Amino acid sequence: MWPEFRLFIPEDADWLVERHGVRYARDEGGDDSFPVLVREIVGGGWPGTMPSASAAGYRRMRLWTHESHRAAGRLYARNGFRLDSAQACRSFGQQVVSQIWVREL
Repeated sequence: MWPEFRLFIPEDADWLVERHGVRYARDEGGDDSFPVLVREIVGGGWPGTMPSASAAGYRRMRLWTHESHRAAGRLYARNGFRLDSAQACRSFGQQVVSQIWVREL
């Protein structure tokens, strides 16, 4: 039997932040600063869609990820984003290559 899925609701935020932090620590070696970022994103009301960003007057969307998250890069590229910059840095307790992907709206 398939699991039943439902849309995200605000009451899911604590669970989402906790699970994302645990998995990132386990899979990527991230430290406790990662869940703090996830909490800011979840609580910030990020529009999540290009049409709503465009309607709000934004001209460009920028997405940030790490080079090791190749699936994210492929997803961004398939949706019209281009890699704008990449820079080695320390993030969430790990040495990574930070990437910025951009797309005009």
